[in-house]
Amino acid sequence: MRLLPASPEIGPNTGFDPKIDIFERKVFGIGLGNLLSNVEDPLVLVLDSQWGSGKTTFTKMWAGYLREQRFPVIYFDAFANDFMSDAFTAIAGEVLSIANETLGKDKASYQKYLENAIGAGKVLLRSDIKIGAKAATLGALSDKDLGELQAITEDVANEAADITDAYLKEHLEKHTEQKLSIENFRTSLSSLAKGMGAQIDPQEEGSKKASKPLIFIIDELDRCKPTFALSLLESIKHFFAVQGVHFVLVTHLKQLENCVRYSYGPEIDASTYLQKFYNISVSFPYIDENRSDVKKYLSHLEKNIPATGNSAQLKSALIHKIGIIAERNALSLRTVERVISCVSLMLAYTGERNLRLQPLIAGLCVLKVCKPELYEKAAKGRLRYKDIQLFLGLEELAKYDGKNKVPIQERDAHWWVYCLEPDFENYNVDWTDYTRPLYQYSVERERLVPFTASSIIDRFTFGQ
Repeated sequence: MRLLPASPEIGPNTGFDPKIDIFERKVFGIGLGNLLSNVEDPLVLVLDSQWGSGKTTFTKMWAGYLREQRFPVIYFDAFANDFMSDAFTAIAGEVLSIANETLGKDKASYQKYLENAIGAGKVLLRSDIKIGAKAATLGALSDKDLGELQAITEDVANEAADITDAYLKEHLEKHTEQKLSIENFRTSLSSLAKGMGAQIDPQEEGSKKASKPLIFIIDELDRCKPTFALSLLESIKHFFAVQGVHFVLVTHLKQLENCVRYSYGPEIDASTYLQKFYNISVSFPYIDENRSDVKKYLSHLEKNIPATGNSAQLKSALIHKIGIIAERNALSLRTVERVISCVSLMLAYTGERNLRLQPLIAGLCVLKVCKPELYEKAAKGRLRYKDIQLFLGLEELAKYDGKNKVPIQERDAHWWVYCLEPDFENYNVDWTDYTRPLYQYSVERERLVPFTASSIIDRFTFGQ
């Protein structure tokens, strides 16, 4: 059994397969490809959107489309690689890998790039190993013998001073040599990129070569460690922004700003700081009134969640209700997926004999993912109708179902009033339809919400 449909299998050359491109973002991808193809200068482009909006699926399809168009493409998952300590090596190694696939190790441009990457790496990776080892040793010592500890401390300090002077002298003397090493690396990278991008146009019968830029896509930048994220940005700016190479940073700028504040303090103007690392920012397509990605995604999820009989009807009703709440609150696709995970688990865990009240289950599944503090109040029997009225939109959704004698959302609101309001009987409502389904269950009205949370929903939790 699957709780949700498996992540789509997107091969290196899949492109915008209609079965996967359920949000029809191919046109957007073509436009981005045209932009990168027509810009001559090195470009760093940010594809900006909040976490969970579908950027990764789009980006992988887009990478396949670019390969179909004969662009050399690197897709790099920053989050999956943030265990690496050196961003320069990570990026340089990815370039080396695609160069080997495209040109082969025997090509002069490949060997030249490898040689210069090693040279630039030496400049960047020089460190005072002796001081580091001394400091590490000192940190591991016991303080029982204070005399010995003091002696070692003084020894480290003296050696550090000597080594620092020697290092600075060497650094000044070799400054020109180091600059040349880095410049040689940049030159060899540009040459390598142009060699990879040179493609024979079949329409010209091999008589004409068209060079396309190397497209380096860095995904999940906002999810990796702040130090690694900023190190990647610094490396791109100083070493890899060369003719024939474009970078696309797939991230959420607001979250990336938090990485800057984490590293440099809350007083820094994080937005201005980041602007020095990219040329333009492109907003990922948002949901609008005429084209609802949430509805499309929910339809996709519903088809892939197993359920039969009454459970199938319950599933459809819950997804409909959750869709209304999701659209109202502009929930991301990833958030919607996590909410539906709660529904899927509930359907798998419970049976038709369980007390499964649609309004409560739908609302609580959303609260569990989006408003955990309210969910906790619900589970403890402390939730009140006014706490969730605005978020769940219990009085503003009549337009979604006008065929029923009593609008469905009004019935939903009545269920919440019945469960949460001490003075529910003062409402002008015939409560017979709400009490009748409860006759066979030994659950008091005030316990319906905590019972649904603890016995129907709150058996499982989710990670990221």
